[in-house]
Amino acid sequence: GLLDAGHGKVLLALDGGTQIRAARKVIDSRLSVRQTEALVKALLAPSTDATAERKDPDIDRLERSLSERFGTKVVIENKNGRGKLIIQYSDLDVLDGILNRIN
Repeated sequence: GLLDAGHGKVLLALDGGTQIRAARKVIDSRLSVRQTEALVKALLAPSTDATAERKDPDIDRLERSLSERFGTKVVIENKNGRGKLIIQYSDLDVLDGILNRIN
């Protein structure tokens, strides 16, 4: 009863522990199926950043944590202690969900 068929179908793309963590996130954050799709996409997406191999593990961990929290891809660009936090969204419903979690 906590997840519907749409959520389950989307979560099948993930494996083991990642699937369980994502399912908990979906339940705890009451994500829509579209938000769940964005979360799964973010978790499956390989980093396209050319410096991914050299990325600080703490920054990488924070990106994953924020991606799970917001249900969408999050990128942190960090150079010399300055940078950008990029939170991607696919539609206004996803943006609304992100803003609700921030507030």
